[in-house]
Amino acid sequence: MRISILIFLTMVSFLFSQDEVDPAYMASFGSVTINGKLYNQISVRPEFSTNKIGMGFDIYLYFDEDGNLYRENWDFTSPRASFKTIVDKIYYFRYGQPFDDLYFRIGALPKVTLGYGILINDYANNIDYPQIRRSGIDLRYQVSGFKLQFIHSDLKEINKPGLIGFRGSVPMVENFNIGFSIASDFNQYNGLVDSDGDGYPDFVEPDYADDADYYHENQFIIEQLQSNPGCFDTTVDTMLLGCENAISNFSDEIIADFTDVMNNKDNITGLALDLGFQINDRFSIYSEYAQLLGETSDPRDMNDPEKFDTTLGYGFIPIGVSANFGGVEFSMDYRKNSDNFIFSYWDKNYDHNRIMENNGILITKESTLYKYGSQKGINLGLEANVSKFFKFSLDYAKMKGNIWKSGSCNNSVYNNPLDCENNQWQNPDDDDDSLANGEWTNSAYSKEKNNSLYLKLQIDTSSIPQVQIAEVFYQQTNSRNPFQFKPNQNSLFGYNVGINLSNNMIVVLKGRKSFEFNENGYKPVHSTQIETSVYF
Repeated sequence: MRISILIFLTMVSFLFSQDEVDPAYMASFGSVTINGKLYNQISVRPEFSTNKIGMGFDIYLYFDEDGNLYRENWDFTSPRASFKTIVDKIYYFRYGQPFDDLYFRIGALPKVTLGYGILINDYANNIDYPQIRRSGIDLRYQVSGFKLQFIHSDLKEINKPGLIGFRGSVPMVENFNIGFSIASDFNQYNGLVDSDGDGYPDFVEPDYADDADYYHENQFIIEQLQSNPGCFDTTVDTMLLGCENAISNFSDEIIADFTDVMNNKDNITGLALDLGFQINDRFSIYSEYAQLLGETSDPRDMNDPEKFDTTLGYGFIPIGVSANFGGVEFSMDYRKNSDNFIFSYWDKNYDHNRIMENNGILITKESTLYKYGSQKGINLGLEANVSKFFKFSLDYAKMKGNIWKSGSCNNSVYNNPLDCENNQWQNPDDDDDSLANGEWTNSAYSKEKNNSLYLKLQIDTSSIPQVQIAEVFYQQTNSRNPFQFKPNQNSLFGYNVGINLSNNMIVVLKGRKSFEFNENGYKPVHSTQIETSVYF
């Protein structure tokens, strides 16, 4: 059946390409790291594209050092598993272009923004590719000035996406539109990795993360009891009461161990309202307001009598301007926010910091929003071609306002373990008098810089012999100085380099690096893919 599906998907590209454009076929082999283990990769990637339709498949096989097939992506044991397996092999399907009346893309979503980006800005569902293949949808429709956009981060996880968003825009008068957006993560705990797909995240079954049949050591004990002939009354073929009670107790222990994580529901939702006015073909002005719905954690010491408001806050862009000068796109806005709010909550790195683990403690992104008090500043966006050699994208937010400072790590008064490592806690402004004898004397906000940077650089390789792809990107959000490259849970670094070996053969190196926190500070999490691709 697996071979039949592979042949079927390959033939589909031939059918769609008749009389329009010849499809491109690529076979590749190389290595990929999945869950810290190295696999050899063989794949076939037929792709075709016209102005209206584009489709790419990703049909692949992974083998470990013993020649065993990695089967998690070839699972036909149930209708749900079969659906996920088939959808997993479609890298993308596109109809139309983003500026058309009807456009949609299913599969990998490398860059998605809703409205002017106050809630969703440059979100990417393929940041973990190929370790995790998400198949999302970005659907846009417009008629008579009305515009609709729908986003879902992963159709394979239809009921637990990291992001689901909707925006509607209505024309009020000529060149003036009003839009309403909603974005939500139904349960941030669904972001925990489940390597074997058994419904139990690796966090709750670390010893059985790659075994779909087992998730708790008590299962073995229960199986032994159930298979023990001495536990049955042979006259009625019924398990004796003592064994039944023991099995019940061991089953209750399993439920108790998993209840906190498996039954946790942690929803976060954002609502936004935007106004836009098109001055002419080059200039437009806009305004946008957003409110996050949910609760952050309480960072105060449990013995602190002062109450902390954990309700999430709002962000506001009173005025912004965007311009397009052919090869240069520019935007700038003034923005401010209340306590417990950050701009662009759903960004490129969201699927990495949606939920994090620190020494057995799970920390959602929402729970860390208490760090950010009221702030204000400007945001600058720029995308341009530099001569004929470079193309770069820049998004830089320069903010200043209240940042949470808490007690000493040595005194263990932190409720959130991420507090202890943040450098801005340990390097206050010179005029900050809240430091005494090297330790914070109270739990309070103080004025700090809180800047964010996203930078992508692409090199025009047409003038560089044998180089086909050369690009690098870097993201650092909510940091005192993102140009210092001090990592935290919001840091993301990546690169893609392709070298031609012959007219139709290329070696591609893809690297990604994010960071997670442990007792020794931030630990890099590497994702590397090396492959040799042949086009025919």
